[in-house]
Amino acid sequence: MTNNEKQCLMALMARQYGLHQVWPPFQADEQDSESPSASVDVVAIHGLDTGSPRTWIAYAVEKDIRSRAVHWLEDDDMLPSVIPNARIFTYDWNANTFKGAAEDNLPGHATAFLDKLKQKRHLNAQGRPIIFVASCFGGLLLGEALIQASAKQSEYIELIKSIIGIAFLGTPFRGSGANKAAVVRVRVAKFMHSDYCKLLIKHLDPKNGRYDHLVTNLSALVSKFHIPTRCFYEILPTNYLREVSNKWFADIVNRSPRVLVDMQSACLGGPLPQQLNVSHAMLNKFRGPNDENFKTVSFQLKIFADNYLESRLLQDKENEECLRHLRSTDPRDDKKRIEQTKGGLLHDAYCWILQIDEFKQWRDNQQNPLLWIKGDPGKGKTMLLCGIINELSKSIGKNGLLSYFFCQGADSRINNAVAVLRGLIYLLITQQPPLISHVRKKYDQAGQALFDGVNAWVSLFDIFTDILQDLRLKPTYFIIDALDECVTDLQQLLDLIVQRSSHSPKVKWIVSSRNWPNIEEELGTARQKLRLSLEISAELVTAAVAEYIQHKVHQLTVKKHYSNETEEAVQQYLSLHANGTFLWVALACQSLEKVPKWTTLRTLMAIPPGLDNLYATMIGQVYASKVVDPCKQILAVVSIARRPLALKELAVLVDRPEGNSDDLESLNEIVGFCGSFLTVRESTVYFVHQSAKDFLLKNQSQTIFPSGSQEVDRTIFSKSLELMSRTLERDMYHLYTPEIDGLRAFGVAIDEIKQPDQNPLAAAGYPCVYWVDHFCAYAFGENVKQGGDLQDSGTTLASASYDGTVKLWDAGSSALQQTLDVDSRVDTLFFSDDGIHVQTNMGSLPILSCPPARLAVSHQVVSPFIFVKDQWVCSQSVSILWLPPDHRPHCIAVYGGTVGFGYVSGRVTIIELSL
Repeated sequence: MTNNEKQCLMALMARQYGLHQVWPPFQADEQDSESPSASVDVVAIHGLDTGSPRTWIAYAVEKDIRSRAVHWLEDDDMLPSVIPNARIFTYDWNANTFKGAAEDNLPGHATAFLDKLKQKRHLNAQGRPIIFVASCFGGLLLGEALIQASAKQSEYIELIKSIIGIAFLGTPFRGSGANKAAVVRVRVAKFMHSDYCKLLIKHLDPKNGRYDHLVTNLSALVSKFHIPTRCFYEILPTNYLREVSNKWFADIVNRSPRVLVDMQSACLGGPLPQQLNVSHAMLNKFRGPNDENFKTVSFQLKIFADNYLESRLLQDKENEECLRHLRSTDPRDDKKRIEQTKGGLLHDAYCWILQIDEFKQWRDNQQNPLLWIKGDPGKGKTMLLCGIINELSKSIGKNGLLSYFFCQGADSRINNAVAVLRGLIYLLITQQPPLISHVRKKYDQAGQALFDGVNAWVSLFDIFTDILQDLRLKPTYFIIDALDECVTDLQQLLDLIVQRSSHSPKVKWIVSSRNWPNIEEELGTARQKLRLSLEISAELVTAAVAEYIQHKVHQLTVKKHYSNETEEAVQQYLSLHANGTFLWVALACQSLEKVPKWTTLRTLMAIPPGLDNLYATMIGQVYASKVVDPCKQILAVVSIARRPLALKELAVLVDRPEGNSDDLESLNEIVGFCGSFLTVRESTVYFVHQSAKDFLLKNQSQTIFPSGSQEVDRTIFSKSLELMSRTLERDMYHLYTPEIDGLRAFGVAIDEIKQPDQNPLAAAGYPCVYWVDHFCAYAFGENVKQGGDLQDSGTTLASASYDGTVKLWDAGSSALQQTLDVDSRVDTLFFSDDGIHVQTNMGSLPILSCPPARLAVSHQVVSPFIFVKDQWVCSQSVSILWLPPDHRPHCIAVYGGTVGFGYVSGRVTIIELSL
């Protein structure tokens, strides 16, 4: 639009009060436009003694009327280019305080505004989200209107629910020079014998109770309805007398310009006000798309729109379902649980890392995208990463993404590479919802099987790569804790970290693990990485442990009422023997917490230094207790369980005295006697640390598994079947619908399912899903290697590769003897007892060209070469049974002619083959 055209339009519209659509422009024959393609409305309201459109227009060159007149709400290279899907209005109202001032007060103007807005947003635009831009006094008009709209039984309440953001440009919420400027306007008008009106001016006086009431109620309203707001203020002064009088009068009366609305005055609440490098008169107009103040304001408006549109993406039912299927765990919940289990996150115990050179180089230098933190068990790696996550969350805000995952070897939900990738992608999408489009490309074709099938890793790897290559992706930080506890497909996860850290410039990684050589070898291939050893940084770690000791001893003193001498003795002993190990301190303090105060020093002196020594003392105390047998049984069951067990689940898997099978309080008490190896959080039993489980399996297996771990597997398997046979029935949640045409229709949408207060499946959750795992472990013996890909028969070595083959090697000469092409991922393999088959999670493979492996022969009957390949069940290389997509298993177990198909969902199908 040319300057002449804009000047003509300004003259034409100067006093056409009401809402005027400035974008998108009307067609020649249009009187009004609903703009059905628009996804958001923007409404701009001017302040006192001005009007639209002139209040929104500035010359591209200051004071040069020949330069372009820029209307930032209308010109297609201004706000319409920032929010292209918006319908933009200006609201022109009689805000004069003299020369034609309206004889009406602020509430009257506010009601008129609501009426005009309701008329304009009729029919299909009524529920459209709306963003307000309020300039100076226009913010008070808007506030009054919103207070009216939020009143009980208001006809405008839908307007409040539609607001997705408000930008206040120099609105004086706390009193300011703007108040005085308005008062001076009236005085000058009176002095010059002009018309004037005080009805609007009185609302600017902070001493006016109505003004204070308005600001207080508006602040409460914004908080109640969770309306995002951002306030802006000027930092350049204004000579406000020049704005309302002749230059000679202003020069005589006042020669000192001042800021009219400063930071304190502009503050409504919520985010801190943001400064603009302008005077008050230029807060609402900008000189072009490169004007830094325009970029600041328009960016905030875009955030309002984007946040709303992104939240709508996640509310889409198909996206909701996709995200629900993607979510195997919420790492945010895992973080909270871990922090609670470990007694809370202590700032002084992790803040040292923020100042260490390796961390600062990783944080500040784009050339160092990967930081590996390594250390022995109990050195505080997990809590260190929890602290880093908290600090990064504060620093990056909404300008970046933070995605993390905590591996835990004892929990099958979170101890594999697929779960890690699902967790990382899930958190990315919750923060930047448009990224879900990369998941939907594959999900719309495969459904939930995309995340659970044998090709889950391949599909998720492709999705993850696409996300990292998305130009929309914000700067992203990935944090993965405890790589050593990734039991399945660790190699694939390490490969991904090495590859992506070198090829994704927007992405930084932090990973942690124990000092494992294989992890060291793989991460060592990354071209640009930093390594932080907690052993090398022992002095800093020791200082952090000292802070932790002081914190824990203070807690003990408060709880146990230690004397000064006892407190000092505990502090000294722990400091002398901690050896930089947080876990040792935590376990020692747990021991002290359980004993009477008068035995504190004796108990303290019996606590040996070193984790293994402490574990040995703890297990000795268990064996010496009066509940040794129940404790040993609980430790045995929890040690081989595939995930942490709820108390109700544990109760049905261990032997309980008659009459006490439902006494969870007693069971909880027995768990407490298990020597601090276990902890109970939210009615779920966890190992206090992975090293505690490792100690039991390595050093105490003969004691807790006196008849072998297979016998415990058999017990879990048989008790699971007995429970399911006794309790499971059709429609346990009573989800049937009323009779339709005389027939009772069972079933209900999954979103409508509500878990009963007394959940009939509470105890059966673990047995229903994992009974088959324990059956396989019992049936196939100790040779079953969960997640393994290597098995030695004594003379022949079998290995499984990611290329879909199983290779047989001569153990003496290392020569390759045979390659078995399976075209499928093999996670588990072992030799049959007669040495003529290799048994895998996908079936039985024949050893054709090799002499029988020298293994003891048992009486087990081995299936004749039954195997699942592609879509078929094969016997001796002959396809005998085609499997539909919904019946393709994650693993199979074979015994004689009986084949069990296991699915990730927990479903099991058993068929009998006549061969």
